[in-house]
Amino acid sequence: MRLDRVPFAALCAVATLLVLAANLAGSMCFELLDVDEPRFATASRHLLRSGDWLVPHFNGAERLDKPIFVYWLQAACMAVLGPTEFAARLPSALAVAIAVPATASIGRTLGLRPVFAIVAGVAVATCGASQALAHGATADATLLGLTAWSSKAMVDVFASRAGLLGSTAAWVLVALAFLTKGPPALVSPLALVAGMVAGGWRPRTSRILAGALLACAIVAAWAIPALVRTEGRF
Repeated sequence: MRLDRVPFAALCAVATLLVLAANLAGSMCFELLDVDEPRFATASRHLLRSGDWLVPHFNGAERLDKPIFVYWLQAACMAVLGPTEFAARLPSALAVAIAVPATASIGRTLGLRPVFAIVAGVAVATCGASQALAHGATADATLLGLTAWSSKAMVDVFASRAGLLGSTAAWVLVALAFLTKGPPALVSPLALVAGMVAGGWRPRTSRILAGALLACAIVAAWAIPALVRTEGRF
């Protein structure tokens, strides 16, 4: 059977599941490593047990290193699976896996044949750095998944394939990426926008302002109460 005859969505689904299986392999077989994994996992477990979903804590002190979104994801997994290493790493495994269809879709939009687009998606998710992130209970893998999908939405906008819903999704994903990693999450979207403008994209100012306000509102819904609680330290 020629792969070119298989529906693109089916190829994406199979590739994503295979990458997810690779991401999950071994995640429950070794303890939390280095410095960051225990701190993220412990803060997420405290968030779940305390019911304080606003400010993460580690060893009784506020943990202000990263925004809140990755802690929410880890805590949600722990609520279902228990406070285990596997639950703490599950958001990372899922995030790297969902980068596969996002990257493949970008490839298709830019003119790649389906098989080559799938190969591009798998390559992004299975390189050494991505696999290290997929097996770690940190914020970086979540940022990768969100950045991949925000880039996909922005490329669709550039190619005139996205309507109002697609444009809105791009801004929502950028906001969630900011809530995952903070200002560094804006580097990739801004670079992509610069490339789109250089390639001839001329957005409507009103739509840009509306999208930026939406992203700011999503971030502010958490950031303002967190800043008030921590007296500006977050």
